[in-house]
This record gives sequence, structure tokens and C-alpha cells, in this order.
Amino acid sequence: MSKAAHSLDPSFEKFAVGQPVSRLEDPMLLRGDGIYTDDISVEGQAYAYVFRSPHAHGVIRKLNVSPAAAAAGVLCVLTADDLKAEGVKPLFCRLNLKSRDGSPMIKPDRPNLATNKVRYRGEAIAVVVAESLEEAKDASELIELNVVVLPAVTDAREALRDGMPQLHEGAPANCALDWEIGNQAEADRIFAAAHHVTQLTLRNNRVVIAPMEPRAAVAE
Repeated sequence: MSKAAHSLDPSFEKFAVGQPVSRLEDPMLLRGDGIYTDDISVEGQAYAYVFRSPHAHGVIRKLNVSPAAAAAGVLCVLTADDLKAEGVKPLFCRLNLKSRDGSPMIKPDRPNLATNKVRYRGEAIAVVVAESLEEAKDASELIELNVVVLPAVTDAREALRDGMPQLHEGAPANCALDWEIGNQAEADRIFAAAHHVTQLTLRNNRVVIAPMEPRAAVAE
């Protein structure tokens, strides 16, 4: 971008990549003035604790939450069946991209709580609601879970190879989207005319914010 082009927008020089941006929240947090969900307490407040899968991939053969539901202080234990009975639908994907061949992006259901299968370690299976967080955690340890563990692959390229464990039945070869952007012919022309070409593989690490407090909510 030319100097003339970005000089029309003062925010470019102030906030563009590589420019320092002052954090506004730090003084409040460093003084101890930050307010977190755990600082909020309303009358009759209950606490929810999520019971998660200890396995990366497997079929749920048994899920018995009755012992947890009977534990001290527990108000209820929710499973996928309870959500379905209340009409709670799976999470949805907002992306509407198409693969290179024009086929629409495959969007497998993303259940709020695992149904008959777990697809990653830490996937939510049940939610224990109790009068205190400690009681909810203690009760979660009483949940009886039996999972037939299936093979798992952690490398995305390996997951695309023939014979690899199938994560979602609706996404053959574990591929939901084969996508590209740009002008292939022009890129080929540029590389062909270059004095030197370097080839390398770039691994994009997980880009995610790391707040002091995870996503949480207090509802009344």
C-alpha cells in the first residue's frame, strides 16, 4: 500500500499490524478492581459444572448420571437427552464457504452435549447443577461413563490419508472443506519468473485469546 493511500486513514498508522496498541483493561486488573463472574452472587444462586470426556475419540456405551443426581446439594444433571427433550438444537456453523469443486461446506452437527460419541478430549458430556461449585464437582465424580475407545489422530494432514479414523460420518476422509483463494495462474507465473523459489511448510498454531477468566455467565 502506498504512503498516499494509507495517509488518508489515520487509524492505519495507529492500529495497523506492528503498531503498539495500549491495553485499557490492565490498570483496573492490576489494582484488583476487576469484576469476575465468581464475584457475583444472587439469592438462591446455583452452580453448573461440566463433566467432560477423558478420551479423544470413542463410542459412549454407558452414561449413568443417577448417582450424581442423588448426591448432596445437586439440583439436576443434564445430558443430551434432556436438551433434546427441551428442543435445544446443536450448535451451528455460520460459514457458508464452498470447496474448489463448488460443493457446499460439510457442516456436521455440533451437539452441546455429546450424544453417542465423543470426538475430542474434554468434550462436554453432562452438566451437574448444584447449590455450590464444590458439590457439583464432587457429584460429577459419581457419574458412570463407559466409552469404547477408538483410534485418534492429532495431525490434520494425517487425518486426510486413506484408512484414518473417521471422525464425522458425514465428512468423508475427515475433510469438510477443500478451499482456496487467489489466482492460481498468476501465482504460477510469478513463481516461474522468480530468480529463486523457497518451499516450506507453515504450521498455523491455534490462534486464540487467553483471558484470565474463561467464558462464563451468571443468569437470573
